[in-house]
Amino acid sequence: MQPVIAQRILDAASLDVQNNAITITTGDIPDWNQKEVNKIFINTLAQGVATFTEAQYSTLASIATQCPLTGGSAVFKARSLLSVVEDVAYDDEDICLRVNQRQANLEKVFSNISIFPNPAKNEITVIFPHEMEGVFDKVNIYDALGLSVLEKTIPEKSRSILIDTSELKDGLYWVKVHVAGKKVLADKLIIIH
Repeated sequence: MQPVIAQRILDAASLDVQNNAITITTGDIPDWNQKEVNKIFINTLAQGVATFTEAQYSTLASIATQCPLTGGSAVFKARSLLSVVEDVAYDDEDICLRVNQRQANLEKVFSNISIFPNPAKNEITVIFPHEMEGVFDKVNIYDALGLSVLEKTIPEKSRSILIDTSELKDGLYWVKVHVAGKKVLADKLIIIH
């Protein structure tokens, strides 16, 4: 049995190196979940270890309680791994419904972001809804070709931000507001000097 376990450990080490080399795009939840579940599997069951550290258990539990539609197939894999140490039933209909309700609430709030004046000359003001004060990261302005021409970090706890557009040429632009590194609003902006 020792040679089999030794070979498993060698194979797991090789797989761990390959898994660590996978690059994940920021905000790609299904890929991040898959990489984390792979890492835990490689370092436990693949080597014959049927227990999890507190950190491994916490990571698996956070993935297992996600909606599979947004968390990807790794959600089911995390649940399978957890079934080794506990028996839990997951109600995906309820889990996904709560995710959809949160998303609908966020979209309602995000639709209350205002950009004015539009058309603009030398400056625009972006106003954020009161209930989302302080959660936005930055504002980007992109030209018609999709190239970023201006980026402005939003000060903490700001309800609005003034952006100087005097250096921008006349034309059509896109204003994108970001929260937690993800674009949450894109709106057209016309500059006419």
